[in-house]
Amino acid sequence: MKLLEINNFTVWYESLFGDIRALDRCSLWIEQGNISCLLGINGAGKTTLFRAISGVISDFDGKITVGEILFNSKSLLKSKPYSIVSMGIGHAPQGRHIFYTLSVEDNLYLGAYPNRKEIDSKKKIEKEKDYVYDLFPVLKERCHQKAGTLSGGEQQMLSIGRALMSCPKLLLLDEPFLGLAPVIIEEILKSLKHLKEKGLTIFLAEQNAKAALSIADFGFVMDDGYIISQGDASQLSTSNVIQEIYFGENK
Repeated sequence: MKLLEINNFTVWYESLFGDIRALDRCSLWIEQGNISCLLGINGAGKTTLFRAISGVISDFDGKITVGEILFNSKSLLKSKPYSIVSMGIGHAPQGRHIFYTLSVEDNLYLGAYPNRKEIDSKKKIEKEKDYVYDLFPVLKERCHQKAGTLSGGEQQMLSIGRALMSCPKLLLLDEPFLGLAPVIIEEILKSLKHLKEKGLTIFLAEQNAKAALSIADFGFVMDDGYIISQGDASQLSTSNVIQEIYFGENK
């Protein structure tokens, strides 16, 4: 079943120098229960696409968009970000964007706030928080610590945990491995595998193709805002297109 569908989606940014195309007729889909990845170098358009899915980029703030984004067959294009969270999409953005002056625990509680009508009891919220702590035990150890004092890897875990607090059906992870040590990447990969086993659908955008493809079922490759290749993760891992995009070979 296709949980997310993006069809011929184009985004133009308005600028003083004219319109700049960030996404070009982008089309892809995410199968329910799978881990899918979107690969591409910095500036390929991955973050723009994820922000569009989450409603941060929309017609409301002056961007020119063409095409459609469907979640459970329902269009997201006119929906506000908080409504999209309530529909079942959680987003851990690039750069983490945690609340540095608040405690780890308060950051998690804020993750549940947009979907508070669905998470209808304090007991349920506490259950979700305990689940995040089981997934990332270091966050429980640091629960009363200010988020800004965490290491980069711990902040990434907190960003993912905050997104999980809304009980999403689809988890968007934008560059979750950026700037992290290999040992931390392995720890997060293990956690993502566990989430998939629990039935969560995951879509991650990454420059680190090796890490992303190691856990993905299916992948897409983006260049200049356009999907240039797609296929099973095992096929993409041996495809020449990865070499061409990242190292410029055969260009």
